[in-house]
Amino acid sequence: MSTARGDFAAATIWRFSRPRWPIRLALGLFVSFFVLSNLVTVWTEYLWFQEDVDHADTWGRIWSAKLTLLFGGSAFAFAFVSFSLLLAERIAPHDAVFQRNDPLLVLRAFSARRQNLARNLVSSLSALALGPVAMSTWESWTLFRFGPGGGLASEGMFGRGVNFYLFRLPFLRSISGWLFSVAVVALVLTVAALVLSGAIRIVDQRLLVIPAAKALVSGILAIAFLSRSIGFWYSRYALAFSSHDRFDGVGYVDAKVRSPAYILMALISLLCALLMGTNLYFKRWDIVVTAIASWMIVAPIALYIVPAVWQRFAVANELERERPSIERNITATRQAFQLDDVEDVQLPLVDPARESVASQIMPTDPAVTNTRIWDVGAATGVARDVVDSLQKTNPRYVIDDVDVVPGHINAQEVPTLLGVRELLPDLQGSWVNRRLVYTHGFGVVAAPGNVEANGEPSFTLKNLPLVGTPTISEPRVYFGERTTNYVILNTNTGAIDIAGATQKVAPRYRGRGGIGLTSGLRRLAFGWRYRDLDLVVSKSIRSNSKLLTHREIVSRVHRVAPFLHLDSNPYAVVYKGRLVWMLEGYVASSNYPNSGRAPMGVILPSGSGASGSYSYIRNSIRVVVDAYDGQARFFRTQTNEPMARTYAKAYPLLFEMGSIDARYPGIGDQLRYPADLFNVRANLWGRFHVDSPERFYNESDRWSIGVSDARVLSEPANRVQSVESQAPSEYVVTDPLKVGKQEFFIQQSLVAKGRSTEVAADQRLRAMVFARSSPKDYGRLLSLRVPAAFAYDSPASAGKRFSSDAAIGEIETNLGRGGSEVVNGQVQIVRVGSALMYLRPLYVRAEGVDRSRPRLTFIEVRYGSRIGFARTLGEALRQIGAGSSSSPATRGNSTEPKPATSPTNRPVLAPDATVDELLARAEDLVIDADAALKKGDLGTYKSLNDEIADLIKRARSSGGSAASAEGSEATTSSTPKVTAVSDPAPSPTLAA
Repeated sequence: MSTARGDFAAATIWRFSRPRWPIRLALGLFVSFFVLSNLVTVWTEYLWFQEDVDHADTWGRIWSAKLTLLFGGSAFAFAFVSFSLLLAERIAPHDAVFQRNDPLLVLRAFSARRQNLARNLVSSLSALALGPVAMSTWESWTLFRFGPGGGLASEGMFGRGVNFYLFRLPFLRSISGWLFSVAVVALVLTVAALVLSGAIRIVDQRLLVIPAAKALVSGILAIAFLSRSIGFWYSRYALAFSSHDRFDGVGYVDAKVRSPAYILMALISLLCALLMGTNLYFKRWDIVVTAIASWMIVAPIALYIVPAVWQRFAVANELERERPSIERNITATRQAFQLDDVEDVQLPLVDPARESVASQIMPTDPAVTNTRIWDVGAATGVARDVVDSLQKTNPRYVIDDVDVVPGHINAQEVPTLLGVRELLPDLQGSWVNRRLVYTHGFGVVAAPGNVEANGEPSFTLKNLPLVGTPTISEPRVYFGERTTNYVILNTNTGAIDIAGATQKVAPRYRGRGGIGLTSGLRRLAFGWRYRDLDLVVSKSIRSNSKLLTHREIVSRVHRVAPFLHLDSNPYAVVYKGRLVWMLEGYVASSNYPNSGRAPMGVILPSGSGASGSYSYIRNSIRVVVDAYDGQARFFRTQTNEPMARTYAKAYPLLFEMGSIDARYPGIGDQLRYPADLFNVRANLWGRFHVDSPERFYNESDRWSIGVSDARVLSEPANRVQSVESQAPSEYVVTDPLKVGKQEFFIQQSLVAKGRSTEVAADQRLRAMVFARSSPKDYGRLLSLRVPAAFAYDSPASAGKRFSSDAAIGEIETNLGRGGSEVVNGQVQIVRVGSALMYLRPLYVRAEGVDRSRPRLTFIEVRYGSRIGFARTLGEALRQIGAGSSSSPATRGNSTEPKPATSPTNRPVLAPDATVDELLARAEDLVIDADAALKKGDLGTYKSLNDEIADLIKRARSSGGSAASAEGSEATTSSTPKVTAVSDPAPSPTLAA
């Protein structure tokens, strides 16, 4: 049974029960709460930008761009969808016939009686979905508006310059894709409305579409095809971002097949748009079907099938075809990552197997004395743990990170350990303690990284109150790496300074940072935001109190400049008595044409701004955050870098007018190059150091960052917990070119990238890469190539060789017993003379209360085939004959050397010595062995034990009495065994 549409609408009973007042009240309260919460959030955030960091202008400009796209995109989407639905209503037939058992009966009835409500609701939902998508493009919109145009074009760039790819293309592709999405959403909703109104329906198993509906659908399809035509045209340029198996950028098939295919699809889409436009007049359904079907058939053939077939059969000699593409890739990558000015040097090294080179090592050589013996790698945590356990001074403090920074002792540059004493948040304490009393950390500690005193760092700045140098005039740390909770200062309940065992009231906070709680309304707003009633009602808060929030420096800077990619490891600098944090800000893009991508295989810390598939990245911005008042100052470090220059144009009040040296004179000597970006560039250099397309394609000379050998050994069964990850880069003070000047570098070793079946620890060293930190050549890479003819070990291979030594392996095993834990630090490589020296510190975490305080117990050194193993670096060097003209003994094939004479220079016993003479000499050697163990000279200790055993054997074979033999065995059993070094003897420090 059926009825006409008008009769159906009149006869259908459609009643909506009016919402009762509780529902209306609940809905009103929900809307009010939502609006009020957002208003409070916006207002308090504005107060933070205005009063705390003084960057309200930047906040306003960022939100201006976001809201322009949000409201503009939402308005356009609402208008487009609403207009399409309105046209669908106007052309709806009035004589449509429906079945009473129609499953769409309810929707048809609702759309018939509530047309305006349904149209506005659907259009609003579409705007809510599509508006935020448009807002998400605010960064590319900013670059599009303020970025430079033009630029030189070269082959493989389709006649466009680099600036077009960096600043224009990303937004143009995004907006064309967004327009296509709007058209598709409008098309789907319009077709649905036409179905509900009966303009499109099935009658007698036939699809019936009224002519006006065909015209409306054709009009929307014309806009969709037009947007796709624009998208295909710009997708042609995006071929410069293509990734291939052996290279990145425009390949042979891209240029010969895919580029013409995109042009073809752009023309076909434009033709389809014109056909849809003509169909507004003809109103023929077959034109619509033909256009869509043709487009869907041609698109996969042109874009996927033909290029794949061409790649498979037409490109016979891939290397020869892709030679120009590979050359473009090498050139563009070097330009994008500043690898085009790397100082590439071949090291004049000799064969490490030669025995005559050990005498070249002088213990006073600066390359040796500046070698860092404290491991700061995250794998072992040695430096952090020992500094924290010795210097946090109070359980409320923590030294969570220890950085290596440039330092000076006696006018000589040395690697310096620096840790900031931050306050641990008291999550269990009272509100007064958490927010008003314990508000800040206090001071820093510093120690030379190349000096130890009795197995511990020799601090130059330590304790509370602070003692030593450099002098700190304002030691309070209100902003740091671990400081996350908000606090209120200048209250009736004064904050306190914790200075060792004493506590005193901290002076009034006079910093520029903080938000003034000058009124009850402000307190109410922040209490609402943090859901904290005590903030509103506390009587300790005064009108001149200040609220400090967003105190974690990385998130603080990211709130001010969300377009920056920040380095994962800020570091502290003491400048004129104040403590300031240094943060490296990266500008990055995935749109540099023909450039290689940053290798995702490089292991970077979580949250690193350098992690990502970027084809362009620069550390063009440096941020300085004062640890006392939280002021964040932004400086451009590369004035000619285009992305930083664009951001400076977009946010003119964000960046300081002058350079960082103008604002902080002399601070350049304390800066260091960021490790995250250095690891990315070093890994890329391992691939792009070659000039030959053949070698690049075949990967015959490809290098990579090796694995780490830092590891922890502990019971049971001497379990080894290896750190199977990328070897960390190391901050060192060295003179790699031997020009007579020690400088602060960051260093990474590159190994030969072998087959996947090879053991990573057995790979050979191919190059050492350095980045300068000096202001003159900041960031410039130095590559020292190791002769491939010589088998120099990678750090992991050298560590494996250390542990495979019989004496060292036995000592590591014994030290790890009884609950102690042995920690092998990261192997360091130092160029000394005409060969490379390998150094690895060994630490012991004793069982018990000192578990968290590792002690430097031994230093392992290898030079050529000689291995030294002693408590100090000087002793280890003497073991391998450093600075000696004599020919030192070697440990060939992991055998311990034997001295020609005893340490006391006793005469050699005659072959026919009596039993008493043999046992007397053994007793004397027992005393010498005990002295050698206390000095840490394990080589001499083991040699003496071997000699003692030989003397006892001679005594037994000479016919001595059983009693004498038993007595001699008892004497021998009293020889101290190597178990653990719990209280090492004082050793001379290695002066800087």
